[in-house]
Amino acid sequence: MRLLRGRRAAARSFSGFNGALLAALFGALAALALPAPRAEAGCATLEEMAERIGGLRAGTPLRVRSVRGNPYDGVVEGTFTAGDGRRIVVLRPNGGGDSVTLFLDQLDPASFTGPFEALEAGASFRVTSRSGNVYEGVFEGNLPDGSGGTRIAYRDASGRRLTLDRARLDEGSLSVARPVAPAHAVPAGFAEVPSATLPNGQAFALTGDASFLSAEVNGVRFPTRATRIWRDGSGALRVEAEILDPVTGQVVRRELTAAELGGARLSGTSQREFARTTAARRAGAPPPARAPDPLPPVPAERPATPPTAADRARHVSEAFPPGAPAHSQSGTMVSPRPTPRGARGNFVSTLADREYAVAAGRIFDDVSPATLSPGRYTYVITSDGRMSFGLVDDVWEFGSKHLNIANGRPVIAAGELQVTPGGRMSFNLESGTFTRHLIAGGRTSTTSMSASVEAVFAREVGSSNVQYVGESIFRGLRVPSAAELARLCASALFLLHNAAMCN
Repeated sequence: MRLLRGRRAAARSFSGFNGALLAALFGALAALALPAPRAEAGCATLEEMAERIGGLRAGTPLRVRSVRGNPYDGVVEGTFTAGDGRRIVVLRPNGGGDSVTLFLDQLDPASFTGPFEALEAGASFRVTSRSGNVYEGVFEGNLPDGSGGTRIAYRDASGRRLTLDRARLDEGSLSVARPVAPAHAVPAGFAEVPSATLPNGQAFALTGDASFLSAEVNGVRFPTRATRIWRDGSGALRVEAEILDPVTGQVVRRELTAAELGGARLSGTSQREFARTTAARRAGAPPPARAPDPLPPVPAERPATPPTAADRARHVSEAFPPGAPAHSQSGTMVSPRPTPRGARGNFVSTLADREYAVAAGRIFDDVSPATLSPGRYTYVITSDGRMSFGLVDDVWEFGSKHLNIANGRPVIAAGELQVTPGGRMSFNLESGTFTRHLIAGGRTSTTSMSASVEAVFAREVGSSNVQYVGESIFRGLRVPSAAELARLCASALFLLHNAAMCN
């Protein structure tokens, strides 16, 4: 990130030139510019579209065309206002060369793409989620999530390959840290091979039928075609491949993760999907929609017996650094939530609500995640080395919120957890109550906290059964039914602060 700060400093230095000289420069540029085009009624200008994603700022990737059709592709170094009020953006081209100065009203709004469309594979980036979490790493591509959304595939500082739910990111905060590295490069000294054997024993290759695979990406299988095979210094198999979304026809080329490669298999269906999509693209027609086939549950290898309380405390102390920042919360929280009637109301949560969830058997205090049944949970790890979980099955989470399961103890990590029928676990750091406070001010980072939580859970259930995901696990939770609301309204705890929801 040092390079990013240097570029921002350079942009600030540029804006600090002598006022008269800058005015003269802008005046000369304005004199050379074409008259501003008139936008049709109801058509947003590029400036308006840019402002919707937080504006153009130093470090923002930008891909756009001028009204004359000239393409511009690079990273913003700064934005300025000319003497006549017109906005100017200084762009550093991705291909190298001198920076260019562009008037926003001379750019075609219809050609403007959001920052992630303009971000090139291999670029180091930093972005903030709408809940305040900061993520940074090396961008690998935009992946479909199988339900009409998009995931951002990237590699973090430790080399882990992760994904983020694009809908939960503040795209206006996206910034590029350094120039794009050469794409698809096999490390020096590692020899490529034309064929190899998959972990399941099937032989595959770079050509013919044997190049087509089916690989699982975040729980959904996609047609995949091997494009490069090599072995690293330890002899481990490495594979670069094209991953196809049969619904949109989009292809992302990147290296498969160890988990994706471990579940890959030869697939004649993948070969047909690639052929069909290629033919449709040549004909200019979108491929017909097809739902990806789900991955069946895989039995997980877990410790023979769950770790003891002493083991769990040791696992936490080994994974989190001494003096890890902690945050306590015991007050009242107000969250807007949908109601069974389709409206939204202010849902009030207090620490005392945990009594309702305890009585319903939904809070699991000071236990190992190895003992949890399949489902979705809130989780906290506290500074005393304890792990607590709250079973969640609707968007209200009454009594099972992070506030409730922490029970006033100092929290060093919190988020959402999902346990599959096969015993595998996915977790994130989504907790406005705790994570946002812990990461604010640089007390810790998303990368550091996720690595520590993953280390704790791996010691509990085995490293092959744990995956960090940079997206919401609770997305798609159902709204409580009218009958469930009636049962809640019969509780004195709920009525104390939420009587209006029962009217």
